[in-house]
Amino acid sequence: MRSNNRLLLAFLLLLLFCSNAFAQSNNSDPCGNGSTVSYPDKYIGVCGLEGTTTTLPYNNGVNLQGDLPFSVRSGGGIFTFNCNNAVDYQVRIDGAATGNDCLLTGSNTGDQLQVALTFSDIYCAEKLTPNTSSTRLFSGLARGAQSKVNLAVSLFSINPSTQPDTYTGNFQFSLTQGFCGAFFCFPTELAPVDFSISIEVEPMIRISGLEDREFDATPFGVTENQQDFCVYSQGGAPFKLTADSQTGSGVFELSGSLDQIKYETWIQNLTQGSMEQLTEGQASSQSWPGRLYEGCNIGGDNMRITIRILPSALADAMGNSYSDTLTLTVRVE
Repeated sequence: MRSNNRLLLAFLLLLLFCSNAFAQSNNSDPCGNGSTVSYPDKYIGVCGLEGTTTTLPYNNGVNLQGDLPFSVRSGGGIFTFNCNNAVDYQVRIDGAATGNDCLLTGSNTGDQLQVALTFSDIYCAEKLTPNTSSTRLFSGLARGAQSKVNLAVSLFSINPSTQPDTYTGNFQFSLTQGFCGAFFCFPTELAPVDFSISIEVEPMIRISGLEDREFDATPFGVTENQQDFCVYSQGGAPFKLTADSQTGSGVFELSGSLDQIKYETWIQNLTQGSMEQLTEGQASSQSWPGRLYEGCNIGGDNMRITIRILPSALADAMGNSYSDTLTLTVRVE
């Protein structure tokens, strides 16, 4: 009788020892319920993340850049025969990081974007500290069911100086199961699966603040009319400017009912003070930095256009009203 008790105690200690050891799943049944594979892959599946590269369009107006939805199976069962029990789990993301944020690196500039990755299920969410397991336990489902989860990608801060580029980071996702609920249920961990995140910062440029202008010309001196306007570009990227006259071809002309008169178009950058006379239909020889904020709501307008009519152009004018549609086009260098 005493010998049998020792055997039973040894058997229970063996089960207890085994329950604290973590077998490793290789995610061989990522999207199923585990019924077609054996332990330890039976207990864990991560569906829709492994081997993926997700490219998100950059939005400089908000911190949240996008989501990576996928699903997780986390279960357990008696002596590894089934996965009928729901098992909670911790998650972990490994990769390039600084402090509490992950890093994406620009393919052309080599610049880096700091991003926060937040993991969530239907019950709770946690901003993950890279290369460290989550502090929360997330909920698995019974009978091998997949639970919907999400990885939200947010900018650490909105930086208007971010240069156009494709910023990419390669990461590994893993999870470790918690207590199964009985000594004969063996917790399992997931061998890290690879995935990538990219944020595409497109070259962007906008011109604003230009309005129709009416002004009186005089044949007794140079006639000038000026207007300030705004050119914004992503990251302050330099730009060139082209002016096209609807009336003229190779020259700027105002059209009247009887004839045309020539005029000059000058462009000046208000920050650098440089000024250039434009040739109709040709890009400026100079380039200028764009403002970091749309509408130049910080720093004010950065460009000025001057329309100039010389007295000689009016000497033989036969009409008293002339007009032209001048089209300004800005292009990022």
